[in-house]
Amino acid sequence: MSPHPPLLIAISGPSSTGKTTLTRHLQAIFSQPPPPPRLHQDDFFRTDLEIPISSESGVQDWDCPAAIDWDRLVHALRELKRTGVLDGVDSFEDLVQFDKGSGGVEEGVVEGCRGRVVRELGFGEGGDRDGDVGGLALVEGFLMFVEERVMEVLDVKIFLRGRYEIVKRRREGRSGYDTIEGLFSFFLHFTASGGLLLTGGFFFCVGW
Repeated sequence: MSPHPPLLIAISGPSSTGKTTLTRHLQAIFSQPPPPPRLHQDDFFRTDLEIPISSESGVQDWDCPAAIDWDRLVHALRELKRTGVLDGVDSFEDLVQFDKGSGGVEEGVVEGCRGRVVRELGFGEGGDRDGDVGGLALVEGFLMFVEERVMEVLDVKIFLRGRYEIVKRRREGRSGYDTIEGLFSFFLHFTASGGLLLTGGFFFCVGW
């Protein structure tokens, strides 16, 4: 463990509540440089064939704890806490086009927050900061607070909420995202019997 480990900030909540967007803004606000490392739980899904089938809906349940490779995620978090850097984690997150937006937050707001952080905390000035915290590290994911080993490593826990109608509309507006083995489509899902389920049905049966 580093004598000055980073403060590990975790952001969790349902799918499409703005976790990645908030994480990006915090990374910009607390940029030092270099900006604080950012870890995404989505990079720790099991392989496509290992994703369990929901007993109720008959579709692959990507939104359950069993879909996550917890051993690998815990190892990555502990190393991030120990070293303050990400090493050996290949991220698919930057390939996801729908996460590139500002989330409705104007650039001036982000810059204003960053200026205040620089003035009051010294982040962004490039010099050493007093205290026992070696900077920040950010981690986000929809199931960050269900695994005890993960909870033990985290320092700050932020949970985002969202209204059903808004979250459903955002998720249905996505065309898909990259998994370990290829594109996973929100619009079409294979069921255990080989049938198909439109994304609205997936959201109702599994996602929410």
